[in-house]
Amino acid sequence: MPFFIVLGLLGVCFFVASLMFGDHDVGGHDHDFGHDHDASDGHGASVFSVFTISWFMIGFGGAGAIARLNAFSLPFSNFFGLLAGAVCWGFAFGVMHLLYKQQADSTVTATKLGSATSTVSLAIPANGAGKIQCHVAGGINEYIARGVNGQSLDTGVPVKVVGDSGGVYLVEPVVQNKGGLT
Repeated sequence: MPFFIVLGLLGVCFFVASLMFGDHDVGGHDHDFGHDHDASDGHGASVFSVFTISWFMIGFGGAGAIARLNAFSLPFSNFFGLLAGAVCWGFAFGVMHLLYKQQADSTVTATKLGSATSTVSLAIPANGAGKIQCHVAGGINEYIARGVNGQSLDTGVPVKVVGDSGGVYLVEPVVQNKGGLT
């Protein structure tokens, strides 16, 4: 029985630590510096996070200790502990999954700006930089921009973002037809 109690208490300690210091995946992280990430990049709740593992340990230790306290055999106590640990792990993973689904991403990327409504707010001189105003990420923001191939653009010209060059967005004017913008 002491094994189950110690394992359950360790689970509680890991759970409290994950609340205090944040939850991390067990086994490391893949870092991809210099690339844009958004909410659809596949990252989310992990089956091997400290949070989920601590809940498994709490369930396993608690249920195993209760079974041993009621004079059940060690194999049955282990089975009962594994079953309760799996249920607790599943509950913790389900909660984490729901929380990750609710996250919003307000990171502005060239891809997001390319589909946004943008206008030149500070004239862009030939081979120079100006500013564009964009409706993106739930607000109106201004960004430094240059014309593609060094072209100049006047204030108020509708533009689309076609690239990013070191934090300066490359823009080109939106061509207007009789039917509207293209």
